[in-house]
Amino acid sequence: MWAGPLSNNKIAVVLWNRGSSRATVTAYWSDIGLDPTTTVNARDLWAVRSLIIYIYIYIFIRTSSFDY
Repeated sequence: MWAGPLSNNKIAVVLWNRGSSRATVTAYWSDIGLDPTTTVNARDLWAVRSLIIYIYIYIFIRTSSFDY
């Protein structure tokens, strides 16, 4: 996981699977520096679509491995 600041009080968060097989990658709001009650708008940049966030304490993805 990587997180960094953007303009207008936004944060970019990158979740990726560095393993050799499909895995779930999770980032808790506290890992990113957000209050647990924060709601977010999230996008999957590879699939070019918005994600629906049902639980407001963390975000996770189920993803295949990623070759560099």
